[in-house]
Amino acid sequence: MPGNPFFFTISEGNGQSFVDGPDPRITFIGHFAERDGTLQISNVSLNDEGSYTCIFYLFPSGTSSTEIPLPVEVPPATSLNSTLLVLGNEEVLLATCTAAASRPAAQLRWITGALQKNLRETTSVTEHDNGTTTTVSSLFGVPRREISGHEVQCVVSSSALAEEHREAFTLQVFCRYFPSSLVDGSLSDADLINLHISTTPQQT
Repeated sequence: MPGNPFFFTISEGNGQSFVDGPDPRITFIGHFAERDGTLQISNVSLNDEGSYTCIFYLFPSGTSSTEIPLPVEVPPATSLNSTLLVLGNEEVLLATCTAAASRPAAQLRWITGALQKNLRETTSVTEHDNGTTTTVSSLFGVPRREISGHEVQCVVSSSALAEEHREAFTLQVFCRYFPSSLVDGSLSDADLINLHISTTPQQT
């Protein structure tokens, strides 16, 4: 493996052998007679990344070698956290989409449909010591009743993923009110009740 100059040999007389003890993750899947020295490495980790050299000893032509780079990619762990939205006129955080510990860094984008002009997004990237990256995208907007009931999606793409990953949720804006039967001046903010505002017109 990287850092170890010789770890596996194949010869016509002695067959296959490990230099520093066996590694169950490594399997020879080539064919010696056809000069095919292919190795298969399972359960690859970031420590396996590096440049591998295959050296051929041939008679009478001598020695030849070829280098094979092994890049290691890590798919992101994705999550989406939404915020309880209370009717208001100030911009607030609506949701946060995270693609954690990926390699290479994942790309995040939001699909907001008709709300595109009403919402704003920010993205931050954190690089970790092991070479992976965490990308966080936050969605902001003013919690007005016009945005309630609309679905938004966070789309995560990465070369380490077989296909794009999508996280979806529906914006729901609530309002706080005092039930008329309880308004006596003794209630605190903790006693306020959340009421969902529907964007669907009521039938009369």
